[in-house]
Amino acid sequence: MSIPYSTIQKINSSFNKNAPKNPVGVFVGGTSGIGENTAYEFAKHTPNPTIYIVGRNETNGARVLDKIKELNSNAIAHFLKYDLKYIEQAERVANIIRNKEDKVNVLSLTQGLLINQPRTETSEGLDEKFALLYYGRWTIVDMLIPLLQKAADEGGPARVLSVLGAGNERLVDFDDLELKKNYTFLHSNFIAGSYNSIAVLRFARKYSNISFSHTFPGFVSTQAYRDLSFWQRYIVNGAAYLFARSPEVCAQYQIYVALTGPEFATGGHLLGMNLQSVQTDQPPYTQFALKENQDKLWEHTEAMIKRANENDLIES
Repeated sequence: MSIPYSTIQKINSSFNKNAPKNPVGVFVGGTSGIGENTAYEFAKHTPNPTIYIVGRNETNGARVLDKIKELNSNAIAHFLKYDLKYIEQAERVANIIRNKEDKVNVLSLTQGLLINQPRTETSEGLDEKFALLYYGRWTIVDMLIPLLQKAADEGGPARVLSVLGAGNERLVDFDDLELKKNYTFLHSNFIAGSYNSIAVLRFARKYSNISFSHTFPGFVSTQAYRDLSFWQRYIVNGAAYLFARSPEVCAQYQIYVALTGPEFATGGHLLGMNLQSVQTDQPPYTQFALKENQDKLWEHTEAMIKRANENDLIES
């Protein structure tokens, strides 16, 4: 069932009255679009927050920090300049936060672009798109679990939000998890969404006091389309003008999942653009729900992280 936007606005606006003291929010991909505006919502609705903005663009990072301070003069905000298509840099981000904080209340993951290119490996040996949309995201999640658990143990929010493509997934070929046999622009995006959904269900099964959500934001007018061809951008921008939801409105939905919405306090959630559950008792979700498939994907993920780390050692 969809959640009315008016309900979301009402609950978000009243959350500050019961918000935890000194919450910590991490916004990976928070220098633009959905991630940026979700960070602003976190700043508006929490007292004395500590906020980490992670991204590649230092100019955008500085702008976001300035805006956070405008919204909440009591906020402590940090910018971490890292390129999350590299596992080594994702690990650095997690280690910085682990060394500075003892808890994380909100971990928002929005990094990535619509990259229209053939399968392209980074220097670490991982496909660039999947490194951004899946491997890097869940490396950070896995490394910050102890801090999320600490937040949950204190009775505060402890939530992970991955914004990508819930509801648009496809069946996973477990004999081709690197997608070397069937890599197209659309299929690779669908399968990246599948991996995020499987990860959400696996982590929710293992850590019952933490909330894990994978959302589809809908059509949002952001810069995520900037790497498409001219004609693709022309079509997308025209459609965006007519149909797209603004990043500011989209962020209200995302912060509801990541912080304020009571129905998302724990568990695993696969959510459409109006926060309706997209999980059904039909494929591909029956495939995703199997523990053996969740474990297979995570074993593969650990192998890819190990490969990346080994290639980093060779490079150095």
